[in-house]
Amino acid sequence: MSYQTPRLERVRDNVIRIHHPDVLVGPVSQLTNPVSASATALTVRNNEGFADDDLILIEDRGSSLAEVTDLTAAPSAGTSLTATAIIFGHPIGTSVRKILFDRAEISGAATPTGSKTVIATIDLRFSNDATDYIVSATTYAYYFVRYNNSNTSAFGEYSDA
Repeated sequence: MSYQTPRLERVRDNVIRIHHPDVLVGPVSQLTNPVSASATALTVRNNEGFADDDLILIEDRGSSLAEVTDLTAAPSAGTSLTATAIIFGHPIGTSVRKILFDRAEISGAATPTGSKTVIATIDLRFSNDATDYIVSATTYAYYFVRYNNSNTSAFGEYSDA
């Protein structure tokens, strides 16, 4: 599978802004019943295409209530999804979509083709348009980012320097 290449939006004053991965790559559904905070059972319009250990984004990217959780059981045909407890309550009609990545690994190097040193692996904050990381230790001439899936440990490609 070919993964989306990540993009650094900005590196300025020790702040690295990471563009979020495209979320339109997997199945999408909507809640047909409201859910409260700490719920683990989600009733959706259709659960086709979802699988155990999938990462899901509840709400749309940029929403203050957007959150990522993972499915903890294989869905049987129908309208039910079982997930790790969610943080926020969500109303009927809220989008639920599979995403490939929920974290970003940030690395630095002395040259654009040099050996990369991992600085941090951080959660992507889908409640914002992008995720910012503040470099508080060693600074580098060049920075790179690649997406990561916390469930499968899969990595995407590195961004340009």
